[in-house]
Amino acid sequence: MNDNPYAPPEAPVTDVESPISLDRPPIVVLAVRLLWGGFAVGFVSSIYGLFTLPENVPKAFVAIFTLVGLAIAFAISYGIFTAAWRGRGWARWVIAALVVLAVAIVGGMWAFLPRAPVFPWQTTAAFVIRMTFYITAIVMLFSPTANAWYREMKRWR
Repeated sequence: MNDNPYAPPEAPVTDVESPISLDRPPIVVLAVRLLWGGFAVGFVSSIYGLFTLPENVPKAFVAIFTLVGLAIAFAISYGIFTAAWRGRGWARWVIAALVVLAVAIVGGMWAFLPRAPVFPWQTTAAFVIRMTFYITAIVMLFSPTANAWYREMKRWR
């Protein structure tokens, strides 16, 4: 041992190995792809809806608001889905809360409206497909493998 009090310590210094791989697990990759797939189904459904509007609806007004709404939805989805892709655990909770909110609003609308509006079958099918994709993605994002990866990503930030 050196008697110099200003000498660096002589202990070996090495990186601590992570017990869990920081590589993105395949289940997270698939979950985020399902989220984008659900967004794509909604996008196509919205655009299709613009071409099948009733005659008495102001088409330009609806088209502008639909396109603005899709742009806002894309920006929000991009931010949240990218955060989930990069290992931000809070994004999983935001996605889950938004899906639960969407299901609750649509379910409440169908259950509590005195006369339920008739939706074209394409709209209902697109909603069911989207929610199936989203719920499957949420289950994947909260699986034990994904939980361990998100925990490890948070630890190494």
